[in-house]
Amino acid sequence: MAQAGQSAANTIVGRGAPGGGADADGLALAHQSFKNLELALGRLDLTSEVGQRDGISLILAVGDCVLATRILLHPYPKTSDLASTRNATCVAINGLRPQLFNYFNHVLRLDTSGPAAVVPAHMKRYVFAKPTSREDSDSLLAQFIRFELDQMDFFMQPHGAGSWALCVNVGSAVEAISKPNYFVQQSNLERIRDFVNVLLVSIGVPQVAPVAPNPALQGYSWPAFVDFYITKLKLAAGLPLLLDQYLHIAACVRIFENALTAMRQRLTSLVRDPDPSSRTMQAFIFPPDGSVIQDLTSLSTEISRKRNARGDMAGAFKTHDGKPAIANWETLRLDDQFFTDYLKALSKKPKRARAKAAAKVAAPAGAKAGEAAAKVVAAAAAKAGERRVTPRWQPSSQSSNPSSAV
Repeated sequence: MAQAGQSAANTIVGRGAPGGGADADGLALAHQSFKNLELALGRLDLTSEVGQRDGISLILAVGDCVLATRILLHPYPKTSDLASTRNATCVAINGLRPQLFNYFNHVLRLDTSGPAAVVPAHMKRYVFAKPTSREDSDSLLAQFIRFELDQMDFFMQPHGAGSWALCVNVGSAVEAISKPNYFVQQSNLERIRDFVNVLLVSIGVPQVAPVAPNPALQGYSWPAFVDFYITKLKLAAGLPLLLDQYLHIAACVRIFENALTAMRQRLTSLVRDPDPSSRTMQAFIFPPDGSVIQDLTSLSTEISRKRNARGDMAGAFKTHDGKPAIANWETLRLDDQFFTDYLKALSKKPKRARAKAAAKVAAPAGAKAGEAAAKVVAAAAAKAGERRVTPRWQPSSQSSNPSSAV
């Protein structure tokens, strides 16, 4: 590695970053962040497992050399990034790709609560990825490297957030989680939040979004977004009717799914920027004026509208199959028979009546309400019968969800 960094500035030739200028990668090679990385990698034994893992950590966790991150996280195992042969350091970085499974296993096993990060004995049994996972396009590792968080099954056994949380919280019990409710139950959301946060921090994305000079432009990190989402999910408690509660939860889930897609696009734009020397991974994930945050914010307006329209009339409505007009929202699930029967009945109505009913969904206010609501109903209907059994985590702050009891 001693020769890895020589003459980086002289390698500015016509093979730039995807979509960038002809010398974009060459300029990144001459940038101080790349020079610092060259020096640091040159001190490591990249033939040892520990050295390889430390090398990957230097590249990803610091997050200030996007070109190196791009080379290392090239999404296709049988090809390499265009810059991977630009100099000896790029070749060395590319050579670390087969060890990504080992790196992500390590960071997810680490306990960082003490003065020094350690891998507790009980975490050694958790495995996020295997040596062959990078070649398996459906593995969590391959999906994460492609930033396809909207495709990841977060409770896939034995690699997902459920299995991880069972190891983190020794003695917690295995619980049943159906796929339609991944983003409904607070305990599930807390597990997903913490699990994905470890993965994001391990590639240089900050846990707390950088402070914007203008507070109005302050973006959201992943953990901040999930916490904000949970506050909006809880607004179901203030809705006047049982069906309103279900529809609000379904609208929230649709927004969360859109957020995962938005995060994929955001991460891709950071790592694949045409000018890699102008970027770092130290950035927020969700802009305050983006559709995800705006849609969540508008849910409060929709709930206020429904309460004003219906007042305190909930008690005047008949119960639904033995359920009260208003329920504890934390007991509601999108695969409950009451809601799935509603969706089935809705699908049988004429198109005009179906569109009118769909407009009742607690989706963002304004002209997009009917369209967003229809998507919510369609998505929920498609998922209604799908179930998956996976571990269920009891967070340290006890959830009030009755089904969380172990």
